[in-house]
Amino acid sequence: MSDKNDVRRALFRAAGTTDKDELCLTSKSAAGYYVSLLMKDSAKGYAYVLLLDRDGRVKKAVCIKRGDGCTDLVREIEKALSGGGFTSFIVVHNHLGNPTTPSSEDEAVTDYLREKYTSLFAGHYVTSDFDYTFIN
Repeated sequence: MSDKNDVRRALFRAAGTTDKDELCLTSKSAAGYYVSLLMKDSAKGYAYVLLLDRDGRVKKAVCIKRGDGCTDLVREIEKALSGGGFTSFIVVHNHLGNPTTPSSEDEAVTDYLREKYTSLFAGHYVTSDFDYTFIN
């Protein structure tokens, strides 16, 4: 697994900055590239919740264990959201070498989050290697 600092440096280089406060995910493609790099070496069973400020800057990336099924994943996502201090969030997980086609579970989690967190939920990304699918 790559050192997380190596991944962060690669993300900042890709964004043309070295300042974490300047790294903004203001488009689906910028966010897609970010999450693909973030998840590149992540083990199966883990996901990230990216907490963003109003300008799309990543305030915090929370690594969570997906657990067994939708209920566990939603519980972990809601724990990550409980601290506040953000204006929107993105959920991302990988399919480890498999197609990024969302599963029925992925779509169910997305539907739940979209309904419950209407004004905060900015989408769900499924990654595999350097490919991604955006579910919204």
